[in-house]
Amino acid sequence: VNATIGIGSSTFTTYAQDTATATAQTITTLIATGRVETCKQIIIQADFDNASFIMIGDAQVSTDDTEGIRLQAGDMLTLPVSDTDDVSVRAPDTSQKLNISIIT
Repeated sequence: VNATIGIGSSTFTTYAQDTATATAQTITTLIATGRVETCKQIIIQADFDNASFIMIGDAQVSTDDTEGIRLQAGDMLTLPVSDTDDVSVRAPDTSQKLNISIIT
């Protein structure tokens, strides 16, 4: 279920919790509602119950933490990007959850 809140001239939208996979997936794929090309920021949080890490980066993001930004359980990252196709997520296994919000 998505939740949208209007804040001044911006809109804050949250998406259902997603699962990172061993294959890089774009934010567009994870939110499953279509590409957002009018982002101001993408906020990604690794779920507090994750046993391992998730990696955030471009399409080449790695699962061995050698390329991208590593988020441990509970860590959050805010990216000032304009398109959900520009950010990819990957994890060393398929049990790592993440929360995504987008400000447009």
